[in-house]
Amino acid sequence: MIPRIKPLNFLSLQRKILVGGVLAVLLSARVRLSSQESSYYIKVPSLMSETEDLSCLLKTFDPLVANTVTCGSLCEGHEMCFGFCLVGSNSTEIRLDSNTKSLFLSEHRCALYSTSISLSWKGSKVVEGKCYSRWAHPRDLALKATATGNSYSTDYPASYAIDGYYCKQTTQEGTCFWSENAKNSWWLADLGDFHPVSSIRVRLYRSTTSYFRDIEVKVGNRSSEGDFSSFEFLARSSGEEVSSVVITLKAKNPLVGRFVSIQTLVSNFLVLCEVQILPATVTVH
Repeated sequence: MIPRIKPLNFLSLQRKILVGGVLAVLLSARVRLSSQESSYYIKVPSLMSETEDLSCLLKTFDPLVANTVTCGSLCEGHEMCFGFCLVGSNSTEIRLDSNTKSLFLSEHRCALYSTSISLSWKGSKVVEGKCYSRWAHPRDLALKATATGNSYSTDYPASYAIDGYYCKQTTQEGTCFWSENAKNSWWLADLGDFHPVSSIRVRLYRSTTSYFRDIEVKVGNRSSEGDFSSFEFLARSSGEEVSSVVITLKAKNPLVGRFVSIQTLVSNFLVLCEVQILPATVTVH
C-alpha cells in the first residue's frame, strides 16, 4: 500500500478552499493549468512508462479537496517534483510491470512525480487520470529535432537528451546522453529549419551535476561534428560546480540558426538527460 501522507502545512489552505460549499481558490498566479504557452503546467498523457518502477513516484497526498490547483501547489513545494497526476473519483491502477503486482491509488489523491515529460512523449496508460508536467513546453524547438554527439556508448545516444522522457533517480541507467570523458565533448541538435534561439534548459542526472561546468552553447547554420568554431556564441555556464538538476542558460540576444551545440571546455563527461531549446519571446519557468 502507498502510505497516506498528510501535508502538514496544508491544513489552513484546505479550510480556505471550502467556503459555504463554494470552491474559492486563493493561490499564487504561478499555479496555472492550461494548454497556453504561459502555463506553468502542461497536460500530458502520463508521467510513467510501462517499464518503470515506482522510483519516480515521490509522494501521494489526499487533501480535503484534490484538484489541479491543490496538486500543483503541492508539486511546487517539492524540490524534485516535475509533474503530478490528479486521481479521479474512480480508483486508478499503477502497474509495477506487466507480469507482477499492482498498486492502487484511492480516489481524490495527488500523486507527485520526479519525471520530466515533454510533449513529444506519447506516454502510456499506466496512470489513468489527469497528469500535468511542469517540464513540458509547447514551443520547445527540440520536440522535432534530431541529435548527434560523441557518446561513449551506443547505450547512451545523443537522441536520449530529446526523447521527451526522463525518470531514473537512483541509477545512471536510463534515458540520458553520456559523452566520452574528454575535452570538448559535444552534443548537437538539428532543428530541421532556421529558428531564433534564446535559451536552453537542461535536466541533469542528479549525481552528475558537478560535471556541468564550463559548458558553452552555440548556434550555427551548418552541421559539424565537434568543431563549432564557425558557430555564434549563445551562452555559457560558469566554471563552478552546480547542484541543481535543472540548468537554464539564456542569451543576451537571440540568435537565428538551424543547429544548436552544447560543448564542454574542460576534460569532462557531458551528461544530458533532457534538453529544451526555446525560441525568442518565450518565458522560461
